[in-house]
Amino acid sequence: MVVASHGGLCRELLITAEMILGPAAQTAAAPLATGVSLQDFAAQLRQVVAAVQQEAGVLLLADLAGGTPCNVAAVLAAQSEEIKVVTGVNLPMLLEVLSRREGLSLEELAGIGATAGQGGICRVSTGN
Repeated sequence: MVVASHGGLCRELLITAEMILGPAAQTAAAPLATGVSLQDFAAQLRQVVAAVQQEAGVLLLADLAGGTPCNVAAVLAAQSEEIKVVTGVNLPMLLEVLSRREGLSLEELAGIGATAGQGGICRVSTGN
């Protein structure tokens, strides 16, 4: 599993998830730093994906639909059926996929991630 984002958000999400769930094997962050070219980020993301890839493939969670991390991830996914991309990464999504990834197909895991990400959004306060 790879979490890709603008800036260090991806690293912090993984650190927080590991604080809650414990160490997470075969996971990595792919931060897009300020000033990094599209080509350099694409090369970085390919390297990170290759480093964690297993037989089941790689689930790539990106921060923002239409942003560079998501767009580059989408290009990689178009080149390989062993990469699935879900955007809008948040902590509920990450916790759910990390805790349920054993024994599930990549497609099932991507669906669970999307559902958990959406389900983790709720309005707590009411009123004015």
